[in-house]
Amino acid sequence: MSTLTLIRHARASFLDDDYDKLSPQGFEQARALGAWLASEPGRVDAVWGGPLRRHRETCEAAREAAEAAGQAWPEPVTLDALTEHQGEALLKAVVPPLVGSDPTVRGMVKALDKHSPDFARHFQRLFEHITRRWITGELGAPGVESWAKFRGRVGEAVEHIMAEAGRGQRVLAFTSAGVVGAGVAHVLELNDPRTLELTWMLYNASLSDLQFSTGRASLAGFNRIPHLRDPKMRTWR
Repeated sequence: MSTLTLIRHARASFLDDDYDKLSPQGFEQARALGAWLASEPGRVDAVWGGPLRRHRETCEAAREAAEAAGQAWPEPVTLDALTEHQGEALLKAVVPPLVGSDPTVRGMVKALDKHSPDFARHFQRLFEHITRRWITGELGAPGVESWAKFRGRVGEAVEHIMAEAGRGQRVLAFTSAGVVGAGVAHVLELNDPRTLELTWMLYNASLSDLQFSTGRASLAGFNRIPHLRDPKMRTWR
């Protein structure tokens, strides 16, 4: 059996102008991940990554830490299909018109205040509300990838990575929460609501393991963070 470990990126810069870059804590998480991977038996046979900056920086920091601990990794391969869904673009497109027509959304937007300690909670509440309506097809926007297309490309990406791996290989893939959730759901054949729910619980720099051989795949571990022993290092954004 081979193992594909889907890795959510480390903590990004949630309230900064550029969310896509890792935060200082994110770099700490990524380095801890690399050092822990190097301490595990066996080698890393292949490394894949999504095209976003937070994917790349997580992979680079983890790889440097692993190499410092004596474990060499192969050169990472960028796979565009491992990019996150377009939930953020959807939010920007559909929320402004909904504020004028939907009292529920209007109330959620009014609760948003970047200077409030509750901003992250209120933002997450709005984001979940919009994406739950998105996955049913109720909401969408021109130029924004549909949920169905997102799930389809993630499933194809997982199958492609597995097909490229040899027998008994250990493969890493650095990506985002939505992709990890959809990848796990592809193997477990979960419905859309269950798939979306998986994404909300994923820690930054967490590991979710898919074991596979020809024609078979199963979930061997989900949302693992053995490298983040300090509770202060466990984050979701």
